[in-house]
Amino acid sequence: MAQASRLYDGDRTIMRTFFAGLSLLFGILLVVGFFALYYWVPRVKMVIIDSGATPSSGELLLITVSDLVVNYWYLILPVIAAVSYGAWRVAFADESASPHAEL
Repeated sequence: MAQASRLYDGDRTIMRTFFAGLSLLFGILLVVGFFALYYWVPRVKMVIIDSGATPSSGELLLITVSDLVVNYWYLILPVIAAVSYGAWRVAFADESASPHAEL
């Protein structure tokens, strides 16, 4: 029984490490995506407008999402932080403190 308990603890440690890395990666991707939509896309939009080209429907969708990010960044950044923090908390949650823990 003790060996099974050690195996279970080892699996739990591996899963926690996996979810911690996954939440860190998710947070980094969200920040990089936010930066791209906030900084790069408006500059590309200006190049498209200055050249007189007609943007495709995919470009128009990207520009629209970018405009939303630029106009509502103060709402989006806390959401990114909350999602990243929540994923981090889930990765390191103490199962014994859970109301659903086995008695």
